[in-house]
Formats: sequence, C-alpha cells, structure tokens
Amino acid sequence: MQFIKKLTYSKPNDKRGRQYALTLPNNLIDELGITENDREVVVYYNPVVKEIKIKKKIIDKE
Repeated sequence: MQFIKKLTYSKPNDKRGRQYALTLPNNLIDELGITENDREVVVYYNPVVKEIKIKKKIIDKE
C-alpha cells in the first residue's frame, strides 16, 4: 500500500517549536489495530534513504 500525504503544519509560538502531523486513512488505522486507548506505534527512521516506517507497538501481556 502506498499513500501520498501532505504533513499538517502548526506555526511555532513563544512556548513551543514547530509541529508536524500526519493523518492516516481509517482503514489503515483499523488494519493496524489502533484504537483510542491503544495507539502506541514504533517509528523507524533511516537517514541514508530518508525513509520513515511506522509499526504498531505490540504489547507483551505476560
């Protein structure tokens, strides 16, 4: 699956730096198993190829 998305940008003010956000389609969120209460993800960044990977964090229930 591939998506072309534009990052949302919030201008900085005196109290915080600039902020970017990415909105993902609902079907992708559902497929990843992300819910309102379980939404932790792991983000991998490869600076060599300038690639970001997002993976659903699996919580061990031991």
